[in-house]
Amino acid sequence: MSEYKSREGQVVAASREQIYQVLGVLQQFLVKPQEGANKIALIRGELPEGCEIPLHSHRDVEIFFIISGQVSIYVEGLNGSAWKTIAEGEAVSIPGGSKHALRAAGTTPADVISVTGGELFSFFEALAQPIAEGEVMIAPTMETMQGVFAAAAKYGIWLASPEENRAIGLAM
Repeated sequence: MSEYKSREGQVVAASREQIYQVLGVLQQFLVKPQEGANKIALIRGELPEGCEIPLHSHRDVEIFFIISGQVSIYVEGLNGSAWKTIAEGEAVSIPGGSKHALRAAGTTPADVISVTGGELFSFFEALAQPIAEGEVMIAPTMETMQGVFAAAAKYGIWLASPEENRAIGLAM
């Protein structure tokens, strides 16, 4: 994660911000919805090599900008429902309500900035587990997954079944 970030007109060392593990992705909450205009969140994430984010949908728009590495994105109904690789310096906007999935592409982690609304941010915040820099992430437990399903229901997030994920090439 990089050295600096901006918040409310200030420049602050990002290294001072807590890093969280959220379903296999390292995240820093750079601007929380309550701190910015129009309930928008700015999040920096690192998708480790091999990371897959299952097929899901939510009401909030989600915009991704790739700082480094590559991310493959699947958006149902967009590009013929095919996977598209987004590389360093590229951005993609996922419309609210679209079924989509992501995975790290290539042999290095992907460093990504995402912009989204307050509802999706609240889902991430509910699942966020503090992690120390350099600490190894652990696989989700059954208890963690029960929390994911409960948070998804609370924040209006649809999660695909294992069969639906396998149908688009994810090993869920």
